[in-house]
Amino acid sequence: MVAACVCPLRAQDDEPLARLVPADVGLFAEVRGADDLLVPLTEEQVWITLAELAGQPARPEDAREWRRRIEDTVKFKPKTAIEVLFSQQVAFVGEGPGRSQDAVVLCRPSPEIPIDGLLRMWQAKPWPDADAPDVYRLQNNIGLAVRGRTLIFGDALRREGMFHGIVKFNTARSGAGLADDPTYQQLLARVPANPDGILFARMGQAGTLPELPGPLRGAANVLFAMHRSDSLLHFTAVGDAPLEAKQHTAKLTPLIETLPQRTLIAWASHIDFPDLMRAVERLPDRNALRIAIKLPGQPQLVQQLFDTLNTQTCFAVGWVTPETRPVVAPPVPALAMLVSAKDPTLAADHFAQVVQSWVTVYNFLSLTQELLPLPSRKQIQLGQTTADVQDLSSLIQGIDGGAIGELELCWALDEDVLIIASHSGWLRQILQARHGEAKTLSSVLQLPQHPISTHSETIIVSQSGSISDLGARWLRFLVRTTPEVLEDTWWRDKQPGGRNARIGIVTEDTEKRGLRVTAVRKGMPADGFLEVGDVIVGCGRKHFTTTQPVQEVRQALDASTGMLELLVERDGPPRPCRIPLPFVNPVQMLRRIVAIGKIAQRVVYYDDVPDQAGPRGFLTIELRKDPRPLFNLDTRPTTRPGLRPKDMRPETPASRPSPADGG
Repeated sequence: MVAACVCPLRAQDDEPLARLVPADVGLFAEVRGADDLLVPLTEEQVWITLAELAGQPARPEDAREWRRRIEDTVKFKPKTAIEVLFSQQVAFVGEGPGRSQDAVVLCRPSPEIPIDGLLRMWQAKPWPDADAPDVYRLQNNIGLAVRGRTLIFGDALRREGMFHGIVKFNTARSGAGLADDPTYQQLLARVPANPDGILFARMGQAGTLPELPGPLRGAANVLFAMHRSDSLLHFTAVGDAPLEAKQHTAKLTPLIETLPQRTLIAWASHIDFPDLMRAVERLPDRNALRIAIKLPGQPQLVQQLFDTLNTQTCFAVGWVTPETRPVVAPPVPALAMLVSAKDPTLAADHFAQVVQSWVTVYNFLSLTQELLPLPSRKQIQLGQTTADVQDLSSLIQGIDGGAIGELELCWALDEDVLIIASHSGWLRQILQARHGEAKTLSSVLQLPQHPISTHSETIIVSQSGSISDLGARWLRFLVRTTPEVLEDTWWRDKQPGGRNARIGIVTEDTEKRGLRVTAVRKGMPADGFLEVGDVIVGCGRKHFTTTQPVQEVRQALDASTGMLELLVERDGPPRPCRIPLPFVNPVQMLRRIVAIGKIAQRVVYYDDVPDQAGPRGFLTIELRKDPRPLFNLDTRPTTRPGLRPKDMRPETPASRPSPADGG
């Protein structure tokens, strides 16, 4: 329970909000003077994305309900609420990344806004059970604590929740605040002074996130500091991961800066190919990749190929407009891999042998499996470069509705770089850029404040605005051609693991009125959301209606599309608890990509040179100020120097979507 105390809540109007929260919080984000950055985040798909990252799984209807609750509670539209309450300073506090359903918001309204006037407008009522003054109850059971000019909002019904915990901390001043936490201070000391924003997260046990880049790899605590320069947001990322011995010194920039300017996504890094081979061998026996590698003769061929490769590798996504597909559709994404080779000629020969071996096995299987055989490999001339092309279009025939049309595996050598692409048109664009015949990605790499280090282990470029433009085209296409795929229910039976979802709890019947949680399995969906001793009394904000609650939960699981909502009793009246479930909906992901690309035009990340203090990375986001596309998606990129691009058939006005469809 909250400790009894009659001390009023007080605050210095300019002190960091990190000083007002306990040191053990797992997620803390604070920004100053950033209302113009926060308003776009209220867009439906962006809000859903942020909510899920914070551990509050959401749906479009939840976004609309959230807007309604804001208007009912603070009497402002979301945009006005941000401008009035958050324009000076605001912080979001949660239990941790992915575990923040019980979150708290702290803010300092504009100085000209009288706090007493806000309390009257909100019809704030003193909290009768609070053990501290200046604690109020607003509509929708929202708690409000006033500390000087600082307002603290949270869930007032959870007596042992974060809101009452922060009120207790500020009233009794027991323990250190986050601003005084040694880990927080050490990370903050490693970023430039006077940031406009801070994001601090406790990631859990050190070493649990090895797949993340730079300062996040193996870190138990990470901090991002934002410094704003007009439309550019510069973030410095630091973590407390242990220093790794430097293994690579070769530059990655030559691979990524010579990519076409139209590249949508580029990721350059160092890959230990022999170690990759060992990782494949550890995959389950039925894994498709392991089966392909373990085909007769394949392990030796793949090992010989890997032995000819260096570590410098770059993946690049662009777009092409297939000329042979039977339908008029938007451009399709194309993938390429560029890898430095110790012996380029030998690498190309070994790769050709690997491909030929796979094609031979596939064509043999096609004789008995009623599959279309793959044609023979051919060679084409791309400028001064000879490329090999293995046509794979028959693999997608009949399953893409003709919208993709072409799929190829093509490769070529350019100096000491082996380039492998999914479309010959994309390979052509890459060769043109590398040979100085087309604009390159080098100008995007100039967005960060500091030059990219020659020792960077990772460089990532995302032209999110152009990805959004292409995604909006595909949403319009789906609305016209296959509207059924826009619904979550269409994807329910097409999940990788099937329909049988599990949440990972063990329960016992509690007098037919609910289910008491007796165990929560580590790593399962319910881990971090349900606790031993919780009593589940309903699904979907409704109490169980039968004497078979297990069956009702099972039915809710079978009907779920990414989220299970339960009514749970813990330290008070029943409260909704939303558990995110594995659910893949490519169209929903596309909607979010479109929404994010309307806010951010381009993103660049790279690792800094590590020092004794630990690893560090730099992230730059260019805000999208102009809705016009960077590139004209209505034209095909030039196929050879001097060739004029062809126009695609224009879309009809009837094909344009409503705003909800991502247009």
